[in-house]
Amino acid sequence: MNSAWDIACAPNFRDMGGWPVADGGHVRHGQLFRSEAICMPGVEDARRLEALGIRLVCDLRSGRERETAVSHWARAGAGAEVLEMDIVADIRATADPLAAMRDDPTPAAVERLMIATNRALPAACAEHLDRLFGRLADGDHPAVIHCTAGKDRTGFFAAMILHALGVAEDDIMADYLASGERRNPAVVAATRAIMEEGLGIAVDEAVLEALAGVRPDYLAASLGAAREAHGSIDAYLADAAGLTPERGAAMERALVV
Repeated sequence: MNSAWDIACAPNFRDMGGWPVADGGHVRHGQLFRSEAICMPGVEDARRLEALGIRLVCDLRSGRERETAVSHWARAGAGAEVLEMDIVADIRATADPLAAMRDDPTPAAVERLMIATNRALPAACAEHLDRLFGRLADGDHPAVIHCTAGKDRTGFFAAMILHALGVAEDDIMADYLASGERRNPAVVAATRAIMEEGLGIAVDEAVLEALAGVRPDYLAASLGAAREAHGSIDAYLADAAGLTPERGAAMERALVV
C-alpha cells in the first residue's frame, strides 16, 4: 500500500486499486477506497484524507451507528457527498443477531449467524449497489465505501465493484481477507462491549473472533447466495443491482487503466 494512503486512526482504510483485470490493465489507483468508519481523525490523518480529494462516501451503517459515531465526512466542511445506505435495516428485517446469540453464544453458532448474515447481503445490497454503480458511471469518484469495521458490508460492496471491473475471484477474496490483517483495536473493543451489553455475559475470545474476524466462508456465503438466486454474479449485478452494459463500460473507462 502507498504510504501516502495510510490513515493511522483507520488501519482498514485502503486503496482498492492495483488489482489486475481480465482484459488487461488494472484497477486505477486513488479512485476507490474501502474503510472502517472514520470519525475524529487527527490533524495528519485529516490532511491525508483531504489530499485524496474524496467526492463520494457510501456509509453502509445503520442510523443508530451513524448517530453514535458521526462520520468525518458527515461533518461540515469535509468536502464530500455522503450517501447513507442502511444495510443493517435490510438485513434485520428478518433476523435479530443478538437474539440468536443469546440462544446459543458459542463460536459455532456465531459462525452460522455470520454465514446467514452474509448470505442475506446480496438481496440487502442490491438497490444500494444500483445507486452506487450509477454514481461511479457518472464519474463521481474518488469514492470511499465504509461501514463500522470495513469487513462484511464493505467487503461485499468491494467484491461486487471489483467483479464489475473484471477482477478475478481469487483476487477479490484476497482483498476481502486483507481486512483480517488490518483490524482496528477500537472497533474490536466496541464490538465486544456491544455484545456483552446485549448478551449480559462476558464474551469468550473465540466468540469475538468469529464475529470480528474475516473468513473465506463468509464472503463465499454471499457469493453463493447471489449465484443461487440469479445463476451467476454477472446475472446478479445485471438483474438486481442495475449494472447495465453502458454503466459497466463507463466504470471501466474511468476506473481501469
